[in-house]
Amino acid sequence: MENEWREVNCPGYVDLWCDSPYTCAHCDDAWSCIDVYEWTKEIMSELDTNGDLTATHDDEVASYKIDLLNSVCDVNNDGSTD
Repeated sequence: MENEWREVNCPGYVDLWCDSPYTCAHCDDAWSCIDVYEWTKEIMSELDTNGDLTATHDDEVASYKIDLLNSVCDVNNDGSTD
């Protein structure tokens, strides 16, 4: 669903995919793609306080939380995570 939206609204961005080269046959607490999706949704719903689908300093959240998130998730270095 995200990739279809990107094709329409963000031409030129690469498609998202979720695949891991690592097997976790003995790892009971390994995260699945669904786990990653659900946690991402929860974190973004907490940090995107103004509903613009991005986490920036425009949101009413402590700056250090936005800075931490963007330091690891702002892949295009535009100062926001979407």
